[in-house]
Amino acid sequence: MKHIRKYNESKINYSQIVTSFIDEVSSVFDDDKWGIIERSVERIDKYYEFELKDYQKYPDLVLLKIGDGFVPSTKHPFISIGLKCGNTNPYNRDVFSKINEDINILNNIKKLFKNLEHLNIYVPFDYEYVGYDLLSLRIDLKWHLLKSS
Repeated sequence: MKHIRKYNESKINYSQIVTSFIDEVSSVFDDDKWGIIERSVERIDKYYEFELKDYQKYPDLVLLKIGDGFVPSTKHPFISIGLKCGNTNPYNRDVFSKINEDINILNNIKKLFKNLEHLNIYVPFDYEYVGYDLLSLRIDLKWHLLKSS
């Protein structure tokens, strides 16, 4: 019994970290503007279609997918979330409005990382546009897991 209790006490409670992470993302982005990106089946022309399952409509799915990133058995744990940008029709805009939209989304990402510092979740991160209105943000968790073990 003594060894079992010691093992259970040494396990990290990731559910609290996941809840705190979601709180921080929700404080920066509206619940219908962020969530999990789902990829469609590969089409004949070798492109994928991406869809945002936003936190407002799919909170259980988002919670589950983010929680999966905290499983310490994975070699390179990460959280991958999607952000809906303010982009409208990409063909009817000038370059300056596109640049301003990019600056706004990057400023919000910067604000998010400042908020995450108290959770000891530090970047590295990577992002890419997977559609004209959808950004994929990948946050590396290995530093958090190494620091907490």
